[in-house]
Amino acid sequence: MKTIQFKRLINQNKRTKLLSVTQCKEDASCITRMRKNFFYNVVIHDDTKLHASKPQIYIKKTYDTKTRSETFSFRVKGFFYMKHKRYVLRVHFRHFLNIHIQWKTKIFSPSKSEILT
Repeated sequence: MKTIQFKRLINQNKRTKLLSVTQCKEDASCITRMRKNFFYNVVIHDDTKLHASKPQIYIKKTYDTKTRSETFSFRVKGFFYMKHKRYVLRVHFRHFLNIHIQWKTKIFSPSKSEILT
């Protein structure tokens, strides 16, 4: 059984947008929960110089052999510039990917996970 939930939140006053996709898949060997979040915040850039920087990337993976569960977390944080009419806008973004796998069988983490297929 597979369920997908999509959520979109927009706040015009704070100039923010959040897109969220949640997916849950259950089969004979495991239960997989996956959440993807995309958060954007737009600010008018007043400075004449544009500062380019690389996004920050955080990766975390954990195993719990007692509860037979795996967790994977991937986060990206940064900003970019765009031009709209006569304004230069600075768009701050944060992207999240969280995957939680709960194994039902005693075989912990088979060679290929269901989420990758």
